[in-house]
Amino acid sequence: MSRAQLAELVDYVAALAVREQASWALPASDLGDREHGYGIGAYTSRGLYGVIRPCPYSLDRLAPSTRIFVRNAREKALITGTEVVDAGLVTHFDLPDHEQTTLL
Repeated sequence: MSRAQLAELVDYVAALAVREQASWALPASDLGDREHGYGIGAYTSRGLYGVIRPCPYSLDRLAPSTRIFVRNAREKALITGTEVVDAGLVTHFDLPDHEQTTLL
């Protein structure tokens, strides 16, 4: 995913956090890490808000109640297809696909 596409997704997550918690959700980094299933942790002043685009094969690294944010329904299907996370915790934003065809 390009930097512009990542920034677009981060902006959507931040806007959702403002609507839900009246607080911005900001990524700790623009790189995924092991602690967040190789996704990007988004934090509000209250702590971890959720994880942006974790690897479907590393979801077991996340706490069971962790929210997950992805670009679109195709990415949501990849995450929920693992049956590791509750589908209700996965939010997608109907953003277009990009040049990369998997989350790996």
